[in-house]
Amino acid sequence: MTLFTRRSFLTVAAALPAARAFGAPAEELYLPSTAADRSDLFLPGAAAPGLSASPYLLADIDQLHGIVEGSGDCRIRIVFEFSCPRSPELYRRIRPMLSRARYAWMPVPPLVRTPGQSGPGTVPADAPAAALFSPAASPATLDEVFAGKPAQSTDTKAATRQAILFKRKIGPELYVETNRPFVTPTLVYRGRDGETRIIRGAPDLGALRTIVASAQP
Repeated sequence: MTLFTRRSFLTVAAALPAARAFGAPAEELYLPSTAADRSDLFLPGAAAPGLSASPYLLADIDQLHGIVEGSGDCRIRIVFEFSCPRSPELYRRIRPMLSRARYAWMPVPPLVRTPGQSGPGTVPADAPAAALFSPAASPATLDEVFAGKPAQSTDTKAATRQAILFKRKIGPELYVETNRPFVTPTLVYRGRDGETRIIRGAPDLGALRTIVASAQP
């Protein structure tokens, strides 16, 4: 009998090609089926929106550096890449929802390997995500980066550490939980039902309201 540990399973999952996505559009996965602009009430006893995930996932994702904005009681983690056009859309959609939750924007910077370089590569200094790792980074920095303004300061070493952490640990864990490659943005939160939940793709306003109403304080 062959025994597989969680570590070995994650290693195998990380090596699987993106073609294992089964051709399913990301935005149709795990979102409420009938979300409308008035779907901002969470019914007690109802399941929170999203795919139920293992409890360890939230703690692991919280190892990622993020820029937190908002003043609400609950916390929504948003793992994203700047190359994704849906992330700026979600950013704008959240503006009127800032008082309802705290949103932790967790960038996945690009790794680039220069000729002759060994290892996974490094994050280039001109990568937009690198600005969010500067000690001076704030929600205003996030706004500037999404607006396409050049970064005032960056930290490529911290950005590279995050990119490697995602590539070696967080990305494979998300694959194990969803059986699909990483989609940006991906939202992760703990619902009022006590379950860790994953939302793949950028939810519309109605779905976002339902997610926020369903999240734990």
